[in-house]
Amino acid sequence: LVNIYLEDYCKDNLKENTIYGYKNLLKVILPELGSLKVKDITTRTLQRYYNKLKRENGYCSNTIRHHYVLINSIFEIGIKWQLVSTNPNKCIEKPKANAKKAKIYNYEQLNKFLEVLDLEPIYYQAPMLLCIDTGMRREELNGLKWENVDLERGIIRVREVRLAVGKDIVVTTPKTDNSNRDIDITQKSLHALKKLKEYQNNLANVLGNKWNDTGYVFVNDSGLPYYPDTLSKIFKKIVKKYNLDDLTLHQLRHTCASLLLHSKEDIVSVSERLGHSNVSTTLDIYAQIVEELEEKSITKTMSNILSSN
Repeated sequence: LVNIYLEDYCKDNLKENTIYGYKNLLKVILPELGSLKVKDITTRTLQRYYNKLKRENGYCSNTIRHHYVLINSIFEIGIKWQLVSTNPNKCIEKPKANAKKAKIYNYEQLNKFLEVLDLEPIYYQAPMLLCIDTGMRREELNGLKWENVDLERGIIRVREVRLAVGKDIVVTTPKTDNSNRDIDITQKSLHALKKLKEYQNNLANVLGNKWNDTGYVFVNDSGLPYYPDTLSKIFKKIVKKYNLDDLTLHQLRHTCASLLLHSKEDIVSVSERLGHSNVSTTLDIYAQIVEELEEKSITKTMSNILSSN
């Protein structure tokens, strides 16, 4: 059933990195359940499996949730294709995701980061500024090409992503339909991109036929696109060099979203900028921030009401 699921469903419906993640999960699932006949896998069998993941393997709720989602999907496809009659996983309560407060830079920390960023070369400045400005994912930054940068109007078009899947480098379409988006950028980011383009043009003139005209925006000094984790290493290098509060590159994306929400930008606009599949995804990730802002807003409104009487 798993082989059919991978071959006939996953290949045509899921992205390479998702399939890669599923195959890693199956390395744990199949040694436990793979030798059983499908008809012999009961709700109790699966509940015992999840209990073992928690008690013996020490897996957290979020990880067990990934196993649950995959097993559930396999059985649901099996039912849809009339390969099995029931889904024993359906009767088990889905493990709850542990909500973690997103670690971000506040205004003061961000200003410090921007100050030291000005001291760095333009090929470091541009990707970091764009990440903060747009909230683009790392794979979206890696997949950005100059043909999708409008330097006249200040618009970024997210059309493809570039990422590592195991040992392979994969170029594909963005994560969701909503991730395929146009983003208006700030003048600061636009200025940095123009300087980066000028720097690369000068470098290409110097190197001549040794320059690799790949069309990617973020490249090394020979024109080849960065390895997918290079932008994260650049960020870490800057953080360590100036003794800044330690974040990951992805948490700069969280910083973008959080500061926009604190500035009273509506949740729909923030969700669209981030390229989330729907607003509920944004609400799930930033629930704590939204709740805090709502509480402050309600308190302020009530204070105004009471003070006027």
